[in-house]
Amino acid sequence: MLRSILEYLKKSDEVYTILVTDSGLDCFLAACKRVLAGGGAVYNSNNELLLMKRKGKWDLPKGKLDKGETVLEAAVREVEEEVNVFDIDVEQKIGLTYHIYFDKKWCLKETHWYHMHSGDWTNATPQYEEDIDAIRWVNPADIDIDNLNTYQNIRVVLQKHLQRPEDIS
Repeated sequence: MLRSILEYLKKSDEVYTILVTDSGLDCFLAACKRVLAGGGAVYNSNNELLLMKRKGKWDLPKGKLDKGETVLEAAVREVEEEVNVFDIDVEQKIGLTYHIYFDKKWCLKETHWYHMHSGDWTNATPQYEEDIDAIRWVNPADIDIDNLNTYQNIRVVLQKHLQRPEDIS
């Protein structure tokens, strides 16, 4: 059954949310290559949150680990590369998200998210080579998470981070 679901997803252009129970997790993980990544919810000195538009959807900077890198090092590097902001201060971990994608085989991307501040953000620009075509600094109170054109895993990060910042772990 899992193979037929994955074959269907491979042919579809739609984005789906899949709930995997504990009893099916091992089977699901066996079908996917695990990919570790790091990313950040980045704020400037005006307490505005950085959002970037990638492939038509609002997103947060994130990416895979390079060889020998920690998740935290990857998160900072990816922010620097994808949106050209520097002097990153990592305050705390927000949490984890998981999503799957197909790249020659199924991959399960485990992304570790961090709350960050940038001290060097005035020259922020999108990394066009990574399909990022816009960035925007926004007041977090102005973000309508439920109606934001984004991915479900980004919505989860924003909900946890913006609606209940006291619960960040």
